[in-house]
Amino acid sequence: MIVVPAAAYWQGSDDSSALALSMEKPRRLITIDEPFAVSVHEITMAEWDLCASTSRVAHHNRLIMAGEEPIARSSWSPGTMPKNTSTG
Repeated sequence: MIVVPAAAYWQGSDDSSALALSMEKPRRLITIDEPFAVSVHEITMAEWDLCASTSRVAHHNRLIMAGEEPIARSSWSPGTMPKNTSTG
């Protein structure tokens, strides 16, 4: 795990940049209000299941993800995983 510190930074390209892609504009200020930890490596389904079974993390629906497969379609919402769109 690494800690992403609370900070502010500019994301995107300046409007005057001739080499910037359109999706890189407009440039905007991103602010991280509180530091947070993020894994340096992929989290496997087995690791997530262990975490979810030992804490109050919301459980999630999944079709075929299991074992040593990496987590997919994860959510930015704290302690949640997305629901399968076909089963709700």
